[in-house]
Amino acid sequence: MHNPSTDALRPALAKFMVAPSYRVAKRLERKLAKLDDNCTVDLFSRRIKIALGGNCNTDFIRPAMIAAFAGNGFHVECTSLDHDGWVSAALQGKAKVDWWVVWLSALGASRGGTERREFDTQGVKAAAASIAARGEGLLVILPEALHWEDDPFSPFARWRHELLDVIDSSLPPTTVRLSVDHLQRRHGRSPWHASRYWTLGKCACHPDAAAAVGVAAAEALSLAVRPVVKAVITDLDNTLWGGVVGDDGPENLRLDPDDEGRPFVEMQRFLKDLSLAGVPICVASKNEPEQARRPFNERAEMVLELSDIVYFHASWSRKHEAIRKIADDLNLGIENICFLDDSLHERHEARSFLPNLIVPDLCDDPEARVPELLRSGLFSVPILREEDQRRTQMYREEVERQQAVAEAVDYETYLKSLRMELKVDLISQKNLPRVTSLVQKTNQFNVTNKRSSAKKITTLSDDPDGYAFCGTLKDRFGDAGIICVLLARLSNSKVYIEEWVLSCRVFGRGVEDGMFSHLTGWMNEQGYSSVEVGYCPTDQNKMIVGKLEQLGFTQNGGSGEISRWESRNVFAPRHFIKIES
Repeated sequence: MHNPSTDALRPALAKFMVAPSYRVAKRLERKLAKLDDNCTVDLFSRRIKIALGGNCNTDFIRPAMIAAFAGNGFHVECTSLDHDGWVSAALQGKAKVDWWVVWLSALGASRGGTERREFDTQGVKAAAASIAARGEGLLVILPEALHWEDDPFSPFARWRHELLDVIDSSLPPTTVRLSVDHLQRRHGRSPWHASRYWTLGKCACHPDAAAAVGVAAAEALSLAVRPVVKAVITDLDNTLWGGVVGDDGPENLRLDPDDEGRPFVEMQRFLKDLSLAGVPICVASKNEPEQARRPFNERAEMVLELSDIVYFHASWSRKHEAIRKIADDLNLGIENICFLDDSLHERHEARSFLPNLIVPDLCDDPEARVPELLRSGLFSVPILREEDQRRTQMYREEVERQQAVAEAVDYETYLKSLRMELKVDLISQKNLPRVTSLVQKTNQFNVTNKRSSAKKITTLSDDPDGYAFCGTLKDRFGDAGIICVLLARLSNSKVYIEEWVLSCRVFGRGVEDGMFSHLTGWMNEQGYSSVEVGYCPTDQNKMIVGKLEQLGFTQNGGSGEISRWESRNVFAPRHFIKIES
C-alpha cells in the first residue's frame, strides 16, 4: 500500500493547526495511521503515550490532538478512556502512559446544564495525586462557559467560577491547567454551543470547536515536554523603549506607561515575565556599552532591570556575531533562541547568517507587537517548575564562573577553585518530575536519546538489578539543581546504560566524569567490570564520541543509526568533584 509522503503531510498539518476542523482532523489521522516506519522516523522526533478521558465525550478531540502532535514532531499513542472513567483508571494505574488529558466539562458536571452539582473533589484529588506519584503528567481542560452565562448574573455563572476554584485546589502544582475561554471567544458562543451534540453524543461543544481544543491541548503538552524558545535576545532602541538612546539621551526616551511609552513598557513586562519563568533574557544592541545601560539606571519606568539580563552585548559589531557568541555562552542551540528587533534589516541579516534562529516579524506598530508574540504560542510556559524559576539565577551564576575562568592561571586551577560537590541520589517520587523533564528535554549530552517515560524510570529504580540515579551540583557560586541522570541495568555479565543525560549548563566541569565514577563504584560493588551503551548520534550530541573514548569505550558494532560502545575494564576517571552519595 502506498504511504502518504511526509513532504505532503507537513504543509497539511501546518495548515490544519492554524484553522482546525473535525473533518480535516479525521482525514489527517487516517493518513498518519498509514505511515510506514521510514516515514515515521522522518516526520517524528519524539514518541509520547496519552490517556484521554473526562466527564464528556472526547472522541471529537482525539483526531485533532493526534494531528497537532504530529505537526509538533510527536508520534502519539492515544488511549481513549471510558466516559467518566478516568478517576478509576488513574487510581488503578494500569494505563502506562506519559500524560493524561482530562476534560472536566461544565456540561458534564451540570448534567447538560440542568443541575448545579457538587464536585467530586476527593475523587479528582486522589486521581491527580496518584498520577503525580507515578511521575506521569496531567493536563486538565477546565470547565467551559455554559450558554447560561449569556446572562452574567445567572446562578450557573457563579457556580462555574466556584467550580474552577475547587478544581484548582484539587490539582497538584505540576498539573497543566488549560482554559478554553480564549477558544470560546475566538469561535463565538453560538458556533461553540451545539446542544444536540451533548444530547446525542455527550460532546461538550461543536466538533470543530472540539478539534480546536484538541490542538490547544497538544500544543500545550508539546511545549511542556519540549520548549521551543529557551532564551530571548533583544534589541534596545525602539524595541525596549521609544527612541534612540545615543541620539535622544535617556531622559527623552518614550517610556511613559500612560502615553506613547506604553507598548515599550509592555514589551519589557513580557520579557520580565519570561525571565521569571526561567527563560534567560539577553541584549544584542548596536550602541556604546555605557550609553546603552543608562536607561536601566536613570529611568524609573523601566520594568526590565539590568539584573534580569544574563548577557548584555552592546557594540558596533554585527548582531548575528553577538547572537552566536551569546548562544555559545548559554550552551544553547540557535534553533532554541528567539531574536527580537524592530529593524527589518537586522532581522533579515540575522536570518541570513543564522538560518535556524527564531526571528518573529515585529510590526511597525509597537502597540501590536506583544499581542502578536502572545498569539504565536512560542512563549507559553504550561508548567512552572521550581527549577525553571531558578534558571535565570543559575545562568547569572554561570556568568560569574566564566569570569573566574578568565582570571584563573589554568583550567585545572579553576575547576579546583569551584569547590564542586555532586550529590548523587536514587531516583524517587520526590525528584522524578525533574528527572523526567531532564531526560525528555536534553538534546546535547544525551547518549541514547531513548527519552524514557516516568513509568520506565520508576520501574528501573524499583528493579534490584537497576541503577537509577540523578546528580545535584553545587559550587561556590550557587546550586545548579539536578543536572545529570544516569540509568543502567545489570544483564548477564554486563551493565547496560539505558539513559545518560547532562544539562548543557554544566558542560566542561567534569560532571559527567563524576557521575560515571559513581556508576563504576556501584559496578564494583556488584562485581561487574564491563559496561555497554548504545549511542544514537544527532546533530547536537556529536561531542559524546570524544567523551566515550576518554572513558575507555571503544565502538563494537551496532545496527542502523545506533552504534554499540563497550568498555570491558571500567575505571573511575579523574575529576575535581566531591561526590556525596
